[in-house]
Amino acid sequence: TMTMTMSSSSCCISPHIYNLNDIQYEQTLLYDLHSVKSWTLFLAYKKQSLSEKEESFLSQYNHTTHHQLFCTVLQEASHVNFIFERALSLLPGSYKLWWQYLHERQRQVEMMDQLFHHCVKIDTLHGAVDVQKNTSPHSTRLPHLISFKSYNESRKKAFEAIFSCFERALLSMHKMPLIWIQYLKVLHQNGKITQTRRVFNRALSALPVSQHAKLWKLYQSLIFTSKHYPLQVSTHLINRYIKLHPQYREEFIGYLLDKQLYNDAVHHFLHILNDPEFKTAKNQSKHDVWRMLCEVIAEHPTKLTQFNVEYIIRAGLEKFQKTEVAQLWCSLAMYYINVGLFEKARDIYEEGIQSVGTVRDFTTIFEAYTRAEDEIVNAVMTADDGDMDNEDIDDIMHIQLSRLERLIERRSVLLNAVKLRQNPNNVPEWHNRVQLFSDNPEKVVSIYSEALRKINPRQAANEAASLWCGFAHYYESQFNDLDSARAIFEKALLEQFPTTHELAEVWLAYAEMEIRNMNISNAHEVLQRATVYTKEQELVIHSKKSSEQSKLSVQQRVYRNVFLWSLRIDLEECVGDLDSTRALYEETIDLKIATPQMILNYAQLLEENHYFEDAFKAYERSIHLFMYPQNYLLWSTYLSKFLERYKGTQVERTRDIFEHVLRSFKSRTPKKQTEELEAAADADPRYARDVFLLYAKFEEDYGLIKRAMSVYERAVRSVPLSVVTDVFVVYVNRAAEYYGVTKTRSIYEEAIQNVPRDKIKVICLRFVELEKKLGEIDRARAIFAHCAKYCKPEDEPEFWQAWEKFEEAYVDFDSYKEMLRTKKNVSMQYSSAISFIGEKTVDANRVTQAIREGNLEDMKEIIRQAG
Repeated sequence: TMTMTMSSSSCCISPHIYNLNDIQYEQTLLYDLHSVKSWTLFLAYKKQSLSEKEESFLSQYNHTTHHQLFCTVLQEASHVNFIFERALSLLPGSYKLWWQYLHERQRQVEMMDQLFHHCVKIDTLHGAVDVQKNTSPHSTRLPHLISFKSYNESRKKAFEAIFSCFERALLSMHKMPLIWIQYLKVLHQNGKITQTRRVFNRALSALPVSQHAKLWKLYQSLIFTSKHYPLQVSTHLINRYIKLHPQYREEFIGYLLDKQLYNDAVHHFLHILNDPEFKTAKNQSKHDVWRMLCEVIAEHPTKLTQFNVEYIIRAGLEKFQKTEVAQLWCSLAMYYINVGLFEKARDIYEEGIQSVGTVRDFTTIFEAYTRAEDEIVNAVMTADDGDMDNEDIDDIMHIQLSRLERLIERRSVLLNAVKLRQNPNNVPEWHNRVQLFSDNPEKVVSIYSEALRKINPRQAANEAASLWCGFAHYYESQFNDLDSARAIFEKALLEQFPTTHELAEVWLAYAEMEIRNMNISNAHEVLQRATVYTKEQELVIHSKKSSEQSKLSVQQRVYRNVFLWSLRIDLEECVGDLDSTRALYEETIDLKIATPQMILNYAQLLEENHYFEDAFKAYERSIHLFMYPQNYLLWSTYLSKFLERYKGTQVERTRDIFEHVLRSFKSRTPKKQTEELEAAADADPRYARDVFLLYAKFEEDYGLIKRAMSVYERAVRSVPLSVVTDVFVVYVNRAAEYYGVTKTRSIYEEAIQNVPRDKIKVICLRFVELEKKLGEIDRARAIFAHCAKYCKPEDEPEFWQAWEKFEEAYVDFDSYKEMLRTKKNVSMQYSSAISFIGEKTVDANRVTQAIREGNLEDMKEIIRQAG
């Protein structure tokens, strides 16, 4: 029976009263009392009837009908509950019926709350209820039926009945997690904290472990959102939950921090850090967890009484030595600042700066350090301590300011130390450190010694030699101790540098030191030692087996360094004789390490001493050592010197030299050329042109005109197209000078066939001028007509202006009209072809080239590609 009858003496309600519509459902149940479907249909009908009466009550309530309507609703609710009880007495194992019954009882309580508050609202508007005093002046109103006090008691009994229903349901439904969850929600809503915990424990005992997550998820939300649970109870329950699901430990830490339980939070932080297999739900690294732990420790030092803070943070520093540890150092220092141990905090900052290995960590710690010192200075300035004299305050202020200034001055030195810890092979930073301590010679010497001890030459980016040289130069310049400098150089010469260039740098610095101090004999000896070699070494160097070459140390390969030979030759020229100098030059040529500048210097030396033939032989011996364009410098110098020396006295020999040079150039006619010569000729087309023109000039001055013309003819067939126009111009001028202008016609015709298309206009205009001088007007007009198809009017206005002036000078109306017609046709030809192809997205430059060349096959191919 329903406990919310609420003064049932005023409205007699019997659960056994049926209306006529219930008979058909009862008759159906007579056939099968254990049919869940029949009971469900009957209950659905009764719940619908109850809902209709509830809606009727809310819509028709007034001062005269309230008693009858309210009794009708309670009677119908009692009848529904009675039918549920009948059904469940026959079917106690039906989950569906129990679930509907429990929800219906909760819904009835909620609806009765709504009905009661609705009645109170209506009566309050009509003055029937004194809400402030919870009394009624009219005995015929709702409060006579239901007073506030009786309503609360009845509501409490109704919930007790719901709890009882849940308990009876769990006798058979104890394996159903949803019923347990609903029971917990109802208990929590009614503030039954102790009963909720007990039911929760019963649920955990009754349900399998696989379904515990559903209960814990609900209970966790209840704990975090409710204010009724004591902290000890909450933490105890969550600790139980974390044993089952440790991945939620982070959320629990956040809850503990919100509740200011910092000792417990730190305990769970340490549990996460000590578990190597723990994976945070937020994908945080162990370093992030350490950082959060340190923030908690630094912000709340006085509330952490159960832990050794320094031991904890130093454990993190030891674990993350090579990662970002600046935050850990700053947190430890801030912890001591917050507890008032400022000197201890300074020691921590200093230790952190001396131990970090990245510039980023150093910057973070140094900024925190300076900020802390600045705050201390401000605190001293604003302090108001009556127990201290002004002199004492001034002394403290002076000490603090001195500390801050000294710290700022040390920044560059400290930063340099960090960079060297990060990379001990950073040679520029070692040089920078020497500059920082330049006023302390003893410190500089110790820095050089430390650098040379720590640096690995193979990892120093080819800069290790500069440290040895700098160390020796420091002894030379600072102490004038050449013996110590020589000892340093001698030790450096034994170092296994990765390249011969570094070892050569040491040899050069060694020799230059001896030269600066006027020890020429010592310098000569040093360079001689540097360049000494054996035949076996040379054979290994020139062998094609890399395994044999790798067997030679850097000391055995340094003799081929060009800079060593250059300095040795220069020194020999200054203090030695001609024969010894020539021997060194010849040795460099034999070793194939001579440079073009060395050859030029050698030849100049021989010329100054009037050994001209030997100079020419030096050119001839060394030219084959180089490729273009390096050897062109030697060829041009050789030819100019030879012509200046012999002029026309050795014509055949000069011709042989020119022919030898020209054989090196690529010709446009032969098909078979080596890649070496092709690359040489393509390096700079002017080389071939200049040699041909010089050859022709020689023949004009000292040889035969016929041979000169033959050279020009070879030139126009051999030089690259980019410079062939220049050669044709010279060819034409020389032919006109020696054979007359009529001879140039064939040259012009050949030029028109061979020059690039963009240069045809130049040749044609010069050809026209020639014909005009000869009075051949028709030939000149024909040349204009031939060149017109290569000159677009919009791009070549000079050509068309020249043609127009020509026609105006030689007035011929028909020819002028023909010129205009040709101009129009050419313009239309270019514009129509390009616009057509432009629509088909084909390169217009290709179309223009095809039109200029008159290549019908290319035009067909372009149109075919355009579709």
